[in-house]
Amino acid sequence: MRGIHLILAHSAEAGIAAVLFFIGALLAPIVYSRRMETFIAFPRWLMRKLRSFIAEEPSIPQLALLIFAFNGSAILLYMLSGVVPGVPLLIALGTGLNVALAGFLAHEERPATGPAARPLPFSVRLCAALTFLLELPCFWYAIGMGFRMPTALDLLHGGDPNAIARRVSAYVMFILPTLLVSATVESYAVLWAARHASEST
Repeated sequence: MRGIHLILAHSAEAGIAAVLFFIGALLAPIVYSRRMETFIAFPRWLMRKLRSFIAEEPSIPQLALLIFAFNGSAILLYMLSGVVPGVPLLIALGTGLNVALAGFLAHEERPATGPAARPLPFSVRLCAALTFLLELPCFWYAIGMGFRMPTALDLLHGGDPNAIARRVSAYVMFILPTLLVSATVESYAVLWAARHASEST
């Protein structure tokens, strides 16, 4: 259980990551309303790629695998970015901005009337809530571990490379499985919404 203890030992850093994430999210309405394309371009591209994949009518496992592969690899890289001081701070802020912008972009396409505008069933709302409750803490704790990662300069001057290996091990053992569950419930919610949106057109 060393891995879970290592993760929880970074709770304070995870809290800082969460604060930065929400600051980024709070900036999203300003960026979106002013159409700052420099910041909107990436979430728009990501949403376009996701819509293109969904248009091929994937199964829940197929979409879950895509989301899991993206989140699992991206968040691992975010954690490892701690070898460069300050980068995880910027990533936490930028991710909050991107997630909120993706929400605005997704809302653009939801019809104001018709079946897709009706209240979502409990199962979909539950899966959407679980997605955030599982995925966001994984992100915050991974970033938190990145905050105290030995920097490249530390490693050059005899820092402990095992500190990175221990973080990667904890990530693989505990954070990755949680991200898989999150990706599965997210896939159900996303595909339900996509199917009912198409039925309304």
